[in-house]
Amino acid sequence: MKNKRKGKEIASDPSDEDDDHDASHSSDDEESESDENSTVNVDFEFFDPKPEDYHGVKLLLQNYLDDCEWDLAGFVNLILGQTRVGTIVKAGGDDPIGLITALNIRRYKELPSIQAIRDFLVKRAKNSPELSKLQALWQSDKNVGLLVSQRLMNVPLELCPPLHDAIFDEIAWATEDEPSVELRESFKFQQYLIQTRVYKEKVPKKQPVNEDGNFIFIKPEDELFFQLSSWHFTFPVQAETMLAHQTKGLQLLGLVMAVSAKQIKAFRSKLKGLVC
Repeated sequence: MKNKRKGKEIASDPSDEDDDHDASHSSDDEESESDENSTVNVDFEFFDPKPEDYHGVKLLLQNYLDDCEWDLAGFVNLILGQTRVGTIVKAGGDDPIGLITALNIRRYKELPSIQAIRDFLVKRAKNSPELSKLQALWQSDKNVGLLVSQRLMNVPLELCPPLHDAIFDEIAWATEDEPSVELRESFKFQQYLIQTRVYKEKVPKKQPVNEDGNFIFIKPEDELFFQLSSWHFTFPVQAETMLAHQTKGLQLLGLVMAVSAKQIKAFRSKLKGLVC
């Protein structure tokens, strides 16, 4: 088991109680106010991937390729089968609330799940000037890591640095500790490919569109990856991750980025600064 990390979650707001009950005694009001300002301590634990995490991980990744039908089961099994590099996050229970891993595209390129990801991204990039770069990256003999990071929205920001430290430390260790030369070499990533989601303000049809500006990043680390990326492209997606009333005037986009492994040191430093 990996190191335990502790975090906090804000207690739920009890404002949905009956007005009569709220007004019954001043002491009740004081107690309610105290409850609103209280926090609940939650222990977050990092685990190596295990087969019993299958259903929870599958749920976390159910919209990874938007609303497409693909070999999600095979993808989940691939993630869980790579036990030395990858982390599952849990909080006071058995169900995963987050995960992060890095998969070598070249090593697994013949698997149906990885082929489905390639086809999905190539199709979405067909009108992008970055299509040729995406295809070249996928066909490259170099080691490219597909960095997969997914978690529930209420996972605290404070977990981001240790979670990413875990994956990049494990990648470094794998280059020395894996049992075969082939496996050790496979973790010497030169680039990372990241597929995530962002929001962007909808622009009236008559106004010019700024393709690269005004992103609202759902995961703060994605903004850092974006700043350090060598190229990127976006595409519209169908599946929603927030309630409709929260996203009025916003468009949900898929964001694909290529980040050089040489930028990871800077990323880790910036991520710690973002939280501290």
